[in-house]
Amino acid sequence: MGVVYLAEQDEPVRREVALKLLRAGTKTHEIVARFESERHALELMEHPNITRVFDAGVTDDGLPYFVMERVSGVSITDYATARCLTTRDRLKLLIQVCRAVQHAHQKGVIHRDIKPSNVIVTEVDGNPVCKVIDFGIAKAITSPAGDIRLTATGMVVGTPAYMSPEQFISDGLDIDTRSDIYSLGVLLYELVTGVLPFDPSVSSDWRAVMAQRASGEVPPPSAQFRALDMPRRRALALQRSTDPESLQRAISGDLDHIILKSLGNDREQRYSSASALARDLEHYMAHEPVSARPTSRTYRLRMFVRRHRGGVAFVSVLLALLVTVAIGATVQARRLARARATAVARQKQAEGLIDFMINDLQQKLAPIGKLDLLDDFGRATLRYFAAVPESDLSADELMRRSTALHQLGNLRMTQGRLPAAAQLMQQSLDIATQLNAQDSSNSEWQLGLAHAHFNVGQVEWARGNVDAAVAQFEPFVRISDRLMAQYPDSLAFRAEVAYALNNLGLAREAKGDAKAGLAAYRRALAILEPLVLRDTSQQAWIVAQAALHNAAGVAERKLGLLDDALRDHEQELAIKQSLVRRDPLNREWQRYLAIAHTYMSDMRLWRGNVAGATAELDSAHAIYSALVAFDSTNTSWSGGLANNEQRLGEVQLERGDLAGALRELDLASRHIARLSAKNPGSVAMQRNEAAVGNARARVYMRLGRTTEAVSSIAQVIKAGEAALASKPGDLSRRRLLADSYLIRGDLLAGPARGGGATTAWARALVLVDSLARSTRETDFLALQAGAMLRLGGGADAKPVVDELFRRGYRRPSFVELARVKGFARTT
Repeated sequence: MGVVYLAEQDEPVRREVALKLLRAGTKTHEIVARFESERHALELMEHPNITRVFDAGVTDDGLPYFVMERVSGVSITDYATARCLTTRDRLKLLIQVCRAVQHAHQKGVIHRDIKPSNVIVTEVDGNPVCKVIDFGIAKAITSPAGDIRLTATGMVVGTPAYMSPEQFISDGLDIDTRSDIYSLGVLLYELVTGVLPFDPSVSSDWRAVMAQRASGEVPPPSAQFRALDMPRRRALALQRSTDPESLQRAISGDLDHIILKSLGNDREQRYSSASALARDLEHYMAHEPVSARPTSRTYRLRMFVRRHRGGVAFVSVLLALLVTVAIGATVQARRLARARATAVARQKQAEGLIDFMINDLQQKLAPIGKLDLLDDFGRATLRYFAAVPESDLSADELMRRSTALHQLGNLRMTQGRLPAAAQLMQQSLDIATQLNAQDSSNSEWQLGLAHAHFNVGQVEWARGNVDAAVAQFEPFVRISDRLMAQYPDSLAFRAEVAYALNNLGLAREAKGDAKAGLAAYRRALAILEPLVLRDTSQQAWIVAQAALHNAAGVAERKLGLLDDALRDHEQELAIKQSLVRRDPLNREWQRYLAIAHTYMSDMRLWRGNVAGATAELDSAHAIYSALVAFDSTNTSWSGGLANNEQRLGEVQLERGDLAGALRELDLASRHIARLSAKNPGSVAMQRNEAAVGNARARVYMRLGRTTEAVSSIAQVIKAGEAALASKPGDLSRRRLLADSYLIRGDLLAGPARGGGATTAWARALVLVDSLARSTRETDFLALQAGAMLRLGGGADAKPVVDELFRRGYRRPSFVELARVKGFARTT
C-alpha cells in the first residue's frame, strides 16, 4: 500500500518515527479528513503493545501519510521461527496481542487487518514485546460508500488469508470487534501449527479462497498438522523445539477447541472479546479448564490432577485420615499428628483440592442440585482447618482459607443452616480483616475483604437482622467504590460496585426508604448494563442484571409507579427466560425464572387480573415442583414451593375458589412445617406461616367455620406480636400483623360475635398509619385505607383510596371493599 521511511520529527517532540507514505489514489483529501476523526480515537490508546499514531497529513503531491512510533523488530511469526520458540512461548506472545486488541476495542477502534506483518516483536531488557501496528488506519482509508479494496489490490482493509467471513461477504461494512477475534484465531493457528487454516496458494483468485472459507468448516489444527508429510512436520516441530508427536499432543484437545472457537463462521460462536481468548490461553497454559471446551466433572478433575499431580495423591490419603480423626482415640491422634506434619509441607496442594471441591465442584453442583453431596467433605475440610492452624499459613494461604470458609458458609446458607453459616462467614471476615491490616494496598485482599463483609451481611439479612446487614453492606460499597476509582479500566471492579449498590438498596428499602433503594438500583443498572453489552459471556453479570430489575420493580411497586414496575419485571422475566434457553439443565436458573413468574403474578393481581396472576403462579409451581422432586434437601427450592403454594391459596381466595384455596394453603403448611423443623427460628418461614394463617382464616370465615377462623387468627397474632416486639423494625412482619388484625375485626364484626371489631381495626391502623403517611408505599396505603374504611372514616379514607386507584391498584378484594363502602371503582 505504500512505503515506510525512517524519519525524524522536530516537534512537538524530537524523536525518530516511522513515516508511512500511501500510494496515490482517488479522494485523497476525503481519506485524510476521515483519518483526522479516527485519530482522536487512536490518541486515546495508551498500551505498551500498541504502536502509537502521532500525526497525519498530505504531501505537496497529494499523497496521504501517517506518522507512527518507530519500532525495530520483526514480524511475530519470523521472531518465533528464528528463535525456535516453544508452543507456550508463542502463546505468551499472542496473549500480548490479545491484550492490545482488547484495549483498542474498549476505545472503540477495530483493527481489521491483524496479520503477522502488523505484529512486530522487539526486545526490551531481553524480553520479547509485541507491538501491534496500523490500528485504525484500515477504517480511516475505507470509503463510506463501500469502495473497499484489499491488500491483494493495494489498500488495506483486510488480508484474505486472515480476514473474517463477514468482512469479506459484507464488503467490510457489517463488522464488529469479533472480526478481529477471527484474525487473532488465524494468527494463533499459524503460530501453533506453522500453516494457515485455509491455504491461499490453492487458488490465484483470493475470492475463491474466501468463498471456500465462508462455506466450509475450519479444519482442526491438529488434523491439519497430522495431514502434513513427515518432513514438513519434523521441520515445524524443530522450529518449536520439540518433536512431531509431542507437538501433535500439544495441539490436540484444548488448543484445538480454543482455536476453533476463535474461527467460528458465525461470529456469535466466537469469543466475545479478545480478553476472553487471552483468558482461555492462560487457563490452558496453567492446566486449568477452558471455556471453549464443553466441561464435565471428569474434565475439570483431569485438569486439576494435571496441575497438582503430587498433591492429589497426598490429599486422598489426608482426607481419609481426617475422617478417622473424629474418633479421637490415641492411635488416631498419632495419625493426625503425622497428617498435620505432612499438611504443613504440602498445604498448597491440599488446599488447592479443597478449593476445587468447595468452589469449582459446588458451582457445578449448584445448577443441578444435590449440594448435600458436599456435606461430608465440608466437615472434613473444617477438621483439616482445625489441624493446620492459621499461624502456619502464609498470607496467600490465609486468603485462600478465607475464601474457602465463605464458600462453606454459602453451602450452609443453601441448606438453610443460618447459625452455622454465620459462624463460617465471620471467620472468613476475621481473616480478611487481618490480612488487610498488614497490607491495605493489595487489591485482591481488598476485594476479598469486601466480599467477606457482603457474605456476613447476607447471612444477617437472611436472619432478619436488617441493621446488622446494613452495617456490613456499607463497607462493601466503600471498598468497591475505592477499587473502581483506583482501577477505572477494570470491568470486574465496576461490577462489584453494582453488586454493592444492589445490596445497599435492599437494606434501605427494608428500612422503609423505597425511594433511596430505587436510586441505588438505578445507579447499579447504569453501571452493569453497559458491562453486559460489552461482554455477554459473563453470566454472573446477566444474573445480577435480572436481580436488579426485580429489585427496582419491587421498589417502584411500593412507590406507586406500577407501569414502571411492570416494565422492570417484564425485563427481569425476559432475561431469566434467555438464561434458561441458554442452559435448560441449569436448575438454579430455573429457580430464578420461577421467581420472575412469582413477581409477575403480584403485578397481575394488583392490576386486578386474577386469571393472569394464576397463570404466572402455575408456571412457577411447575418449576418448583420439578426442582423439589429432584432434590428435596435444597431449602431454597422447598421454600420457594411453600411460598408459591401460599400465594396460589391467596389468589384462589380472590377468585372465590375456597376449596382450591384451602388445598393450596394446606400444602404450603406442610412444606413450611418440614422446613421449620430443619431450621428453627427461620424468619422467612415465620413470615410464610403468618401469611398462610391469615389466608386460612379468611377462607374459614367465608366458609362459615368461624371457630376455626378465630383460632387460626389468634395464633397468628400471638406469634406476630412477639416477633414485632423483638424486632420493631421488621416492616414485613408489621404488614402481616396489621392484616391479621383486619381479619380479626372482620370476624368480630358479625352479629352476636361479642364485639371488639373496632378495637382490632384500630390496632391495625396504629400499626401502619404513620408508615403509610411517611413512606407512601402502596401496600401500607392499602392497609391504611382498609382500616379507615372499616372504621367508618370515609372522609379520611377518600384521599388514600383515590391515590391507590390513581396508581392503578385494583386488587379485587380491595376494590370490592371500596365499592361496599361507597367508593365507585375508577380507572
